Amino acid sequence: MAAFDPEKDRISVLFFTILNESRACDVRQARSVLPENIFDLAFTGKVQGKEDFANRLQTWMSNPCHFKGHWSPIVISSLLVLPYMQPRLPAGELHSKTILIQVTDGEFNSRTTPGHELTDYRRTGLINDVEEADKLLNEVSRLFSLNILPEQHPVKGVFYLTAEYSSQRVPESAIQYQRNSSLYPQALSSSELRYR
Repeated sequence: MAAFDPEKDRISVLFFTILNESRACDVRQARSVLPENIFDLAFTGKVQGKEDFANRLQTWMSNPCHFKGHWSPIVISSLLVLPYMQPRLPAGELHSKTILIQVTDGEFNSRTTPGHELTDYRRTGLINDVEEADKLLNEVSRLFSLNILPEQHPVKGVFYLTAEYSSQRVPESAIQYQRNSSLYPQALSSSELRYR
């Protein structure tokens, strides 16, 4: 993976959870699996470099409100972050690569697929908006896939789960067209030809 370039690259830092109950420090709706209620956007923009990012990260991490969630939707958050971030980025801004890094201690994360994670939330009867989130997940899954990078190991008990988004191939791009075709004339009559 290419190194971060502060001149060109944008960083977005989000915290994600499903709240069990409303809190004064958080405007998100509790017990909802919709992106606007899962994510808390701390920052999106450019940073000057490693030291600038470290200083900002220290500030974001010191906010106790970020760590009061009840459920950890790590699987669905990896896909729902795309529609959440789309209206929060400058209009018309294009990116050649989108890298996802989820930082977790792994304690409350399910190890399943997005569909199974939503099914588990539906079964509890405690989480709202599951059907709407499911439709959103299906839309994102039709457009993008998440390629998880291999050989990821915890560092001091913390997992840095890294993946890259790629667009799904449209069916037409998988069709093989014959590139070398030869047409041979065939006389149908003294004044007509056809090609085979």
